[in-house]
Amino acid sequence: MLSRILIRSSSHSYGTILRFGRLSSSTISASLTNDSITNKTDEESSDNEYKKNSIKESVPISGSSSRSEYLRKADYRRYYNYAPTLFQWSQQIVSGEMTLETLTSSPKYQEVSKAICDTTRHSDKNILNLLKSLVIMRIDPESRLVQFLENELLFKIEHFDIKMLINAYQVYQLPAVATSSPLRGQIVDSLNRNINDRLDSVNASFFEIIQLIKQSRNFTPEILIKIEDQATQFLDSTEDISLDHLCYLIVLLSRHNRRSKLLIRAAVSKLIKFRSEDIYSMPPHLVHMISSLNRLNFPEINLLEKCSDILMNLDFLEKINDSARRDFIVAISQFNFFYTKLVDYYLNKLIEKPEIFKRQDLITLTITIARLNYNTDEIQEILLSKVIPQLPNLTEFISKMQYFNFVYSLVLLRIAPIDYLRQICNKEFLASLEADEAESYLLKLRGRAAKINEFQKELNQEYEVEVEEKENTAEVNVSETEDIYNVINLRRKFLVMSGLLLREESGKALKDVFEDESKLNQFEQFVHSLEFEPVKRSKDMQSFRDNIFRSLDSFAPIGKFTSIDKKLPYGFSIDAELLVDSSGQPKPLNTSENTTGYHKIAVMCIGFNDTILDSSSQLIGPKYAEIRILRSLGYVVLPVHQNVIPAGTTSLNRVKFLQDLISSNLRELANKSEILLIDSPLSTMKVIFLLLALLGAVYAEMTSSQKHRCEQYTSIFENDTTKLQYDYVENIHDGRGYTSGRAGFTTGTGDAYEVVKKYTAHKPNNPLAKFLGELKKLAHSESGSVAHLNGYVHAWKEAAKDSEFRKIQDQVSDEMYYHPAMVEAKKVGVTTPLGMCAFYDTIIQHGGGDDADSLGAIIKKTKSDMGGKDAHGNEHNWIIKFLANRKHDLQHPHNKETQEEWAGSVDRVDAMSALIKHNNWNMNPPMHIKTVNHDKTIH
Repeated sequence: MLSRILIRSSSHSYGTILRFGRLSSSTISASLTNDSITNKTDEESSDNEYKKNSIKESVPISGSSSRSEYLRKADYRRYYNYAPTLFQWSQQIVSGEMTLETLTSSPKYQEVSKAICDTTRHSDKNILNLLKSLVIMRIDPESRLVQFLENELLFKIEHFDIKMLINAYQVYQLPAVATSSPLRGQIVDSLNRNINDRLDSVNASFFEIIQLIKQSRNFTPEILIKIEDQATQFLDSTEDISLDHLCYLIVLLSRHNRRSKLLIRAAVSKLIKFRSEDIYSMPPHLVHMISSLNRLNFPEINLLEKCSDILMNLDFLEKINDSARRDFIVAISQFNFFYTKLVDYYLNKLIEKPEIFKRQDLITLTITIARLNYNTDEIQEILLSKVIPQLPNLTEFISKMQYFNFVYSLVLLRIAPIDYLRQICNKEFLASLEADEAESYLLKLRGRAAKINEFQKELNQEYEVEVEEKENTAEVNVSETEDIYNVINLRRKFLVMSGLLLREESGKALKDVFEDESKLNQFEQFVHSLEFEPVKRSKDMQSFRDNIFRSLDSFAPIGKFTSIDKKLPYGFSIDAELLVDSSGQPKPLNTSENTTGYHKIAVMCIGFNDTILDSSSQLIGPKYAEIRILRSLGYVVLPVHQNVIPAGTTSLNRVKFLQDLISSNLRELANKSEILLIDSPLSTMKVIFLLLALLGAVYAEMTSSQKHRCEQYTSIFENDTTKLQYDYVENIHDGRGYTSGRAGFTTGTGDAYEVVKKYTAHKPNNPLAKFLGELKKLAHSESGSVAHLNGYVHAWKEAAKDSEFRKIQDQVSDEMYYHPAMVEAKKVGVTTPLGMCAFYDTIIQHGGGDDADSLGAIIKKTKSDMGGKDAHGNEHNWIIKFLANRKHDLQHPHNKETQEEWAGSVDRVDAMSALIKHNNWNMNPPMHIKTVNHDKTIH
């Protein structure tokens, strides 16, 4: 007695279809080589999946006469399950074990085909399983077997529920299959029609909704709307939905580019309701979901913060693969999601376990930090010590474009090494990069077209569709706009970067990039000659700009007082420019900008994508770069954010808002003749130099030869030679750590740190880079400890062999000592070279801070001793008193750690007093410097 067939659900090779018992592979193999069919049963099957689903008593299959007789005698036994047989064949064809021609010409296939067609009572699920295998094998859709089964399916579809309709759709999910015969076209049409009808009358389960969304590309817009409506209703209900399903739903919406705001918002709201403790082992799911939300352009600050906290608690950077790690940080960057805890977690992990970060991770992280405008001393040091040394040149990058984006990001962060800038700051690099990008874009399109053509050709051959052959079918016509889109964006970045380097004070490093000033001028002319297209704005943003322009026009008419969309040679335009007096009253455009008391106003309309997520005041790095350039050009910049003025605001209120904004900025400018941001407490000398740079103060100055002789004088007492000792380094036990270099830079006061920091910015791979972190700590704590500076002496001497390092020492010495000393000389009326040299030598030894032993303290004491008077008209006596006060300080310093060392150095003051006695105020050579410790001549 034949037992009932067991029907169980299992997954097919793609899609969810039902499986049944199967024949063994040996049975199938034998049947293809012999006229007769061997007598093998399912019990001999080697496939575990089918073993557990096999029928309990097989129909006899050996001997054609006995089998035919058996089938004729027992109609009810004609349910024999051939699905496992077809599945086995499909797997053998896919794996290459046999060809389709070998199979279809075998007696076994002919007999099985005939048996299936002679069976009149196939179950719904069995039909789908059989068709699935036939589709996989690419059996001719016009063959008797396929036609029989598909006609059966077409009849049964009308009675399918949602679940069966989805299973059927999975058989025909590929467009190439669905359109390969007229009958299949009817089946797909019937499936669509019945799914549409079922969605009107039945609520699908959430799992079924997800399965339908997987087929989104095949459905009509009407069906898609119904599917998404049911999904939204389900999400808005109190029904429980697993976190897996929610994450997968968002991934599917992203994959099929379905951007229903209502559906996405409902899914996100459901996700936010999950308690953090319910999410404990899903870093990959959360990362993929956030990446998908990024592609859907749906940032949600609460969800991002919640997921970030969970991921950090799970230490996710060590639990996800490289690709997911980069996808996540890219999503954070494109969301403009600045979450300090998350960025700090990345950076701390980079310090603790740098080995888990690949080069591509470091590049992506740097670009993200620059975009988020997260620029601090700590960030700079980490990038200088942990990132830049790992990426020494172009060969470490996958493309020139990636290299350019990396350097561009370093420029935004103000730490681009000179070697990097030398490679990209030239027209040859830009031309090469633009050509590469255009060609890369075309290759992608050609590759895509070639794949489509290849697939279509294979399909046509498979189903014997005759098409007219065309040559060069892989060639694509790309419109000019498409062709140059990436190039336009690249050019804008190049121009903004060039503007920062050319205009900002911190960008004067370009002088070191070019061999001489003429080449720098040529580069600037090249930058100004480049054309670029304006940024395309959204409709909302354009409407906002139009409202601003109309408001400006009411009190500063456009064309006469206001110009709009003024193009700058640095890759962007000023939305609106006007000239106003100190009271905020507009002046005609033809008024001279140099008129005293007039100010150039730049109104910049700021969109949501220009600011950090959930903030209207924090600009992203690229937008802030534009503001920096405008300020360097002398503009008073008025950033007006899109959400500052509500859409329904009256025109009168908009006008008042703009007028008040201009007035408040002018008042702030008048109240603050300078705005000095001190980002670290390393040294007041650094602040003095910044103040000098900002105000452009005029200071006293020696001639270059006088300055050189003064430096030689200092070198005698620092290093007992008139030759500047760039490689000198020694712990002289004065409480300031190692003293090193031409100006006696010390590890305990911050100037050695400044030298090494600047050198590492110019040349990341240098012997001193590894000491940056320790030097920073010592500078902040003003500690003279050398306990953690093992190898520092050797590293300094090695670095000093590099002319770049020696040049950096010159620059830092000028910035931190020479220029500040000259500013102080100017303030008190010191004009002679000897008097200025006395200030310079003092700041080198005593420092320029505000402590009791500093240059400033000695000046203050001297003025007090001179009755509060400066050196004007009495410089001779003033300098003598100054030197006396300095000598006293050396003998009795407030910092007792320096007392022993300083007490033995009073001869450097005595030698200068000797020059005064010889009346050598101009420091004319030769100058014989003879003391108890030194005997040198300056020529």
